Amino acid sequence: MNTLNSRKALLSLNDLNFGYGKESLFVNADIEIGEGETVRLTGANGTGKTTLLKILSGVIDRGVQYRVQWRGQSVKSVDEIRQRISFAVDTPQLFEELSCKENIEVMQLLWELDTSYFDAVVDLCANMGMDETLFERPVKSCSLGTQHKLFLAMVLARPADLYLLDEPFNTLDQSSRGFIARRITNDPNHSYLIVSHLAQPGLEFNRTLNILDIAGPRQISHVRSYE
Repeated sequence: MNTLNSRKALLSLNDLNFGYGKESLFVNADIEIGEGETVRLTGANGTGKTTLLKILSGVIDRGVQYRVQWRGQSVKSVDEIRQRISFAVDTPQLFEELSCKENIEVMQLLWELDTSYFDAVVDLCANMGMDETLFERPVKSCSLGTQHKLFLAMVLARPADLYLLDEPFNTLDQSSRGFIARRITNDPNHSYLIVSHLAQPGLEFNRTLNILDIAGPRQISHVRSYE
């Protein structure tokens, strides 16, 4: 596979500084994601993997310092490009009292998308073996696996350039994991930054970003996993 050096940068975050209280988590850290690149984010528990995804998605914006470029152009903050980034946290974020169908419709309205979004979510769910009768059921009556399929489908169906996925294979059955892995691997038009402790067959990464502990603060290191 191509390395970052042969790709145009999609997102560049430089001189990232952030911490909780008096503890520095990132100190002058740099991260760059190329166009059409699939990157694995690794590191021991508590080293800041989820925090980094939240910073990149704009979920965490207080107390963060950085310089950011999008497609080579400087922007003031991640907030300016949030519509081009889709983020799936590791726990499904759904309205439990609403039906699966209503959850899709709510996000369609919030993200100001047309009906093709609804169809795309349903198609992804079907490919993960989700029975169409489940769409009328309240989310709270669905299994955690079904909830995760729905949430992941909603995130992946959202038009974006960069997808941030935090443990996307958790609670998914083997068939669904295989489908998602193939979909990502066979998608050259979008970029993915994925946190996953599971070695998923069929999922190929261009590079690995490993968060290392260096004298306390965490630094982001570029480790090439595929040529």
